[in-house]
Amino acid sequence: MSLRTHLSLSMLSMVAAGAIACAADVGDVDRTQPNRIKKTVFEGEWYLQKTTYDVPYTSGYTFTGETSEAERVRFEIQEKYLIAYRPYEVVESSNDTTTLPGVEFKGAPIAAYDIEKHFDVVREYNATTGEETNVIYENDEDRPWYEREYIRVDWSKNLVASFNFLDDQVK
Repeated sequence: MSLRTHLSLSMLSMVAAGAIACAADVGDVDRTQPNRIKKTVFEGEWYLQKTTYDVPYTSGYTFTGETSEAERVRFEIQEKYLIAYRPYEVVESSNDTTTLPGVEFKGAPIAAYDIEKHFDVVREYNATTGEETNVIYENDEDRPWYEREYIRVDWSKNLVASFNFLDDQVK
């Protein structure tokens, strides 16, 4: 091998090694969608108040900024719905526990929203080697819906009619 060929191969290998050494870390690729909520957020009691944020100027039944009464609620996550219950009696002693012994008082439903999806946020992995990749995605298959960590809720429409808030009645 001539000196010129040897130098050319040496230069080529150094350039290749330099290109590999300068390669940047790709980082994580997040393929999850926005508006995911951890289910643990809904533990305990909350305050819920509905507010009208936009109506046509010709509207005669409500106005922008109209609000309902603030209600203390407790959430229940079901497969299809997120339901907000009033955890107290509006009329004292109206919950007669003697007729249904052993039944826990949930309260009156104040609001119900569609749950679009239950899912976990996990990394993809190579099925052959088990090695994790840098791709993060929403897994809605490996565990039953009630064991998954996140939900996505459609907050656009309350499915429970309220006579205290006129805007709920006219759609």
